[in-house]
Amino acid sequence: MTFAQAIGQALRQYARFRGIASRRAYWFWRLFLALVSIVSSVIDEVLAKQFGQDPNWFIPLQALTGLAFFLPDLAVSARRLRDAGKSAYNLLWQALPVVVVAVTLPVVLTEIAGQPEAIVPNLSPMATGLMLATAFSTIGVGVYMLVLLLRPSKSAAQGNKYATE
Repeated sequence: MTFAQAIGQALRQYARFRGIASRRAYWFWRLFLALVSIVSSVIDEVLAKQFGQDPNWFIPLQALTGLAFFLPDLAVSARRLRDAGKSAYNLLWQALPVVVVAVTLPVVLTEIAGQPEAIVPNLSPMATGLMLATAFSTIGVGVYMLVLLLRPSKSAAQGNKYATE
């Protein structure tokens, strides 16, 4: 499968979570997303300078491309996991760091608000622990997903219940 074929297939199957996607198709898709992100970032920076905006906060094109490609990215990832013989429900692990951040953020912001003049706020052990939990859960989930997505394809003969053979 070529780069263009992989992108075409991913876009044709925009929100299709059934079926499989080969490793090659998945990583071509990820490369395409990286290239789109770089191009939209450069265009946003040029537009920000023309409109006199802060380039770190002026990201309309990046936001639009992120929204446009969110669903197909999720679908390609689900199909890739199915190709490796894993359930697409493994994608739900990516929500763990979001939950940890949702718990951590109010605690840390409350403590920082109580120290308005501090350059480096003195955080309680609980807030520090929650920040470490955020970092470790993000890294752990990232490594776990990378391991799953790098697994070789698994045929029906090898016990893949999601294979179409």
